[in-house]
Amino acid sequence: MRRRVILLVVVLLAAACADSDGTTTTTQASTSTVASPATTATTVAPATTTTEAPGELVVLSTGPKRLGVLPEGRHLDAGLDQFIDRVYDDYVGGLVFSLVGADQGLWHLRAGRQEPDLLLDGQGFESFGLLDVVDPSTRPPTALVRADNELLLLPITGGAPDQVRLVDLAAAGSGSRFASGSIGGDRLLVTWVLGDGCATSDLFDLDGRIIQASLFRSCDGTAPALSDEGDLIASVEVGASTRMVFRDPTDGSEIARWQIAATEGWIHASGGLVAFPTVEGVALMGPDGESEVVPELGVLVGASISRSLPIVSDRASLGGLIRLATCSTADDRPLEPQDGLTQAAAAMRNAIGAAMSACDLSLLGSLLDPRALTDGDPSLEWWDAEAKGFPALTDVQAILALPFAVTDGAGGIVFTWPAQAVGGDDQDWDALATVFNQEDIERWRSGAEPYDRLVIEVTEDGAWVKAAPTG
Repeated sequence: MRRRVILLVVVLLAAACADSDGTTTTTQASTSTVASPATTATTVAPATTTTEAPGELVVLSTGPKRLGVLPEGRHLDAGLDQFIDRVYDDYVGGLVFSLVGADQGLWHLRAGRQEPDLLLDGQGFESFGLLDVVDPSTRPPTALVRADNELLLLPITGGAPDQVRLVDLAAAGSGSRFASGSIGGDRLLVTWVLGDGCATSDLFDLDGRIIQASLFRSCDGTAPALSDEGDLIASVEVGASTRMVFRDPTDGSEIARWQIAATEGWIHASGGLVAFPTVEGVALMGPDGESEVVPELGVLVGASISRSLPIVSDRASLGGLIRLATCSTADDRPLEPQDGLTQAAAAMRNAIGAAMSACDLSLLGSLLDPRALTDGDPSLEWWDAEAKGFPALTDVQAILALPFAVTDGAGGIVFTWPAQAVGGDDQDWDALATVFNQEDIERWRSGAEPYDRLVIEVTEDGAWVKAAPTG
């Protein structure tokens, strides 16, 4: 795997080098793993290895409110009230990403810049989303965007987009309801959902002319991704098990399929590998079934493979709320370790403490699982309070230093701070004196009123699912 990753890096660096006339030289990935179209039965993938870093390969991970550049572990925030939809590199050292929410649209953080430029305002569209970014041989680096009933081929470096109507593609191909699209080389892969619930995929050129209709069909819920080079199709299919399926884009024939752990979110294929989110981080897999995981903490909604390390300013931001200059927990020491936590839960607790010590409320908010946002985003309230001089983070830090309770329910093991939120013995009640006054403690302890202050819950696999009072 290591040798193949190094080979991939050589290929990617070659693809990123521009000729003197400004055109980009595209080098095809080695065909040794994809040329043989022998279809295999469902196969359990070899044991996945988790490493500190796969070395030279750069992966971009997307969480609800941040972007991760792995394996170096750098993060850029999107603001506490913004959610990143997708992110890709722009082939010239920057990043292209889409936001949903107040500033819905397509954005470009150019190499060396601190603030992103708006490429396309998505406010006027009911259906809007970034689907892919590639560097076709016949065009400048290009983003594929859905805008209502059209697919836009938007030049990243400037210029008007080319528009391809979905109804025209459906008429030329085998379409019904649009499901997904991706581009690779100079080809466009469009997947449709048919009336029977199955999906079919067509291949077009970038002018919307059909190359092959019904390239392949699947009834197991698939959203295939054409690799950036156009030499591989990868898709996650879910039936009796979850599989990563690889196909030949020339005829849609199956090359291999490998059983993987359940995954949600968008995937990206490049250089003979596919990147997809898992609970442990970003998994990288090739058609031979070999895989490794680049660790990442927090909720992941997608991943992409970058040709090179993005060149961004140290103070670059994707927009939104700025980091606080100081806060009530600034430069505090790490939280003391607590016995009894799983490795993942302890890692999340440490990450929460580190974000508070750095006064990075955007990072703190990005660690929250969507289940913690049911009644709003607590990190917004913490940011507002700290900006006004109220020590909201001190309370969070103090709660995490208290004894925790362990409960085992239908969804698995959950660690709860403080233990009194779900019960607790005498020594646990005594520990509350470091945070609350004795009158409140006695009222809760006697049962006159239930504990009604901040409760923090983290699951055994490291998901931060609650940060709110009981109830």
